[in-house]
Amino acid sequence: MEMNRRIKTYDLDLTLLLAGVDEKAHIVEIGNPGIWRSSDAVGYSTIGMGGRHADNVFAWYRYSINLPLQEATYIAFEAKKRAEMAGGVGAITDVLIIDKKGIQIVKPDTISKLEEIYNERESRQTRGTFDRNITELKIQTDPFKNS
Repeated sequence: MEMNRRIKTYDLDLTLLLAGVDEKAHIVEIGNPGIWRSSDAVGYSTIGMGGRHADNVFAWYRYSINLPLQEATYIAFEAKKRAEMAGGVGAITDVLIIDKKGIQIVKPDTISKLEEIYNERESRQTRGTFDRNITELKIQTDPFKNS
């Protein structure tokens, strides 16, 4: 019985983030041992070492599930860049969009443009508003191929 108790309560220090779409979007965070939390209502979830930095970005912009794709994509990108302040968060960024059409991977040209917008906004310190660079951003995608 003691061994079973230890197995059930052993924490692997892992977190799994699941996302999907049916009639609406779903985000579920699953931790070990058996802890889970739905983030459907807020529309985002952050995990890992940079999570607290990323959470602050979503709060700063008052992220909502009703934001246009361009604004939501930029907020997520900036959150990732802020998360890089934490040790162990890499600088390489992949962006995928999950919607009713499936999974789309954002093309490198769009990621470069997001990086350019982020760097320019950082130099001007104009966080909290969306200029035309964001509202008119053309987000290009390709179908995601799981290999």
